Amino acid sequence: MKIGNSIDQPRTERTAPAGERPRTGAAGGAGAVTSTDSVALSPVSRGLTGLDAEIDTAKVASVRSAIEHGRFRVDTERVAERMIQQSVELLGVKNKG
Repeated sequence: MKIGNSIDQPRTERTAPAGERPRTGAAGGAGAVTSTDSVALSPVSRGLTGLDAEIDTAKVASVRSAIEHGRFRVDTERVAERMIQQSVELLGVKNKG
């Protein structure tokens, strides 16, 4: 697994589906590419956009280094327990609503 800075550099290239040409402006090819793509956010995702996530950069660097040097160990029992706990919580919320 390679850990790099790919997340820091957003991809900006666009491709058209197979067999289609990108749509262009009224000039018929000489103009800028136009698009009619749209995205609709759910109410939950709209609520998440206002959250400020604090990132512990020192911890991220430590984990990245451990992975790169083969020292990172996953506590599978702890992961499994948390997954079960989260599932129970989600099911509890779903059953109440």
